[in-house]
Formats: sequence, C-alpha cells, structure tokens
Amino acid sequence: MKKITCALIAMLMATLWSGCVESAEEVTSESEDITIGALLPLTGSVASIGEASQTALEVSAEDINGYFSGLGSGKKRKNNYKGYRK
Repeated sequence: MKKITCALIAMLMATLWSGCVESAEEVTSESEDITIGALLPLTGSVASIGEASQTALEVSAEDINGYFSGLGSGKKRKNNYKGYRK
C-alpha cells in the first residue's frame, strides 16, 4: 500500500512539474481566436441546465468579444458546443 501511495504521489508531482516548464515555442499571436468547447445536455431531465449553459456561453461570447474589441485586439471568442440527446 505504501509503495502504491508513493508511486501515485511521484506521478502527481511529475505531472504538476511538467506543467510548470516553459515551452520553447513562440507565444500565440494576438490575432488568434479563442475557442471554448462544451458538451451540453439538451434533452432529458437535465435539459434545462444544458439550455441555460448554452445561453450563458452565447452571452459570455458577446461580452468577451466586446472586451477584446475595446482593447483593439483582433482576438475573438468562438463557441464550440455540442448538444447530446438521449
């Protein structure tokens, strides 16, 4: 049990450390779009949650795009969500 715990902690630390290492690649340019994805339930007993989330994504896209245009940035936020049905 102790070996498994140590192994899991070592894997967790390695994963966290790898996320902190700087990439040698160039930072994305200012003109790239930002895409936000979501998988939403649009039918069934939780359809109301999916519909509310879809509306929130659309409103947030408008707000974020307005913010970027106020900064003079060429970035735009795009929604990429899929609804699933039972």
